[in-house]
Amino acid sequence: MIKFLIYYLKSKYKKKILSINFKRDSLLTLYFLKFIFLFSKKKLSFRDDYFFLKGKNIDLKFYDIKHSTFVYMFGINHRIDYLKTCYFLDTINFEDNDYIIDIGANNGDFSRCFEEKINYVGVEPSPKIFECLKHNIILDNYKCYNEIALDGSEEEVLFYIKDEGADSSAIETKNYTDKIMIKTITLDKIISNTKCKKIKLVKIEAEGAEPEVLMGIKGKFSNIEYIVIDVSAERGVNNNYTIVECVNILAKNNFRLENFYIENTKNERVTALFKNSFQ
Repeated sequence: MIKFLIYYLKSKYKKKILSINFKRDSLLTLYFLKFIFLFSKKKLSFRDDYFFLKGKNIDLKFYDIKHSTFVYMFGINHRIDYLKTCYFLDTINFEDNDYIIDIGANNGDFSRCFEEKINYVGVEPSPKIFECLKHNIILDNYKCYNEIALDGSEEEVLFYIKDEGADSSAIETKNYTDKIMIKTITLDKIISNTKCKKIKLVKIEAEGAEPEVLMGIKGKFSNIEYIVIDVSAERGVNNNYTIVECVNILAKNNFRLENFYIENTKNERVTALFKNSFQ
């Protein structure tokens, strides 16, 4: 039965699925099959390099089947609950019309974490993942940037593509599959474009480039109430943490550390929540 299912999946989605070595990645095979069974009442299809998962109250587009198998294994609601926990969203009092800026938005899951009618700004520089972000957002008020938020002026910089695992970065990383030129935009400019005097939350997950993103807030720190950052060991080929650099930058700009999260797994995730001392 298992061999038949693997054969069927290979045949149906061979353009992407054949990249998975089922014999070598036996655990991944089991997870993938469980993923299919859990969504048995939903339609999983593949076209034009993307996977589409459709069903009642769900319509998702994603590129990386390996990563997404784990991410969505227990359903989109489980994924949202996980994001709420590691980004401390239940500790923040959100209201309708609040502005949320999502740096490193990936598939756009973060945009689904709010019951309030928020204004969402998503930034995702990877071209293929950006297409997923645009498709997956279900909000009325949103804007997406296919640029990278960094500290410099608006220019073009090298961007290292590593879409499998959602590890693309402006900092050279191990085993990247391609490198392209991407336009930059400062976080100051993004905030100015909202024409809003108060940003409720900025979430930053830049795969090691978090300090550079923060340095792009040159005059708008006072506009932000909360900043939550993924400071995991993802910077460069040595996989360094970015917590020290981020704390130093934010402390100089009147932000205090409010909360800290460490996920005790193989790919240890570390996130930190900061609050503006003047708000």
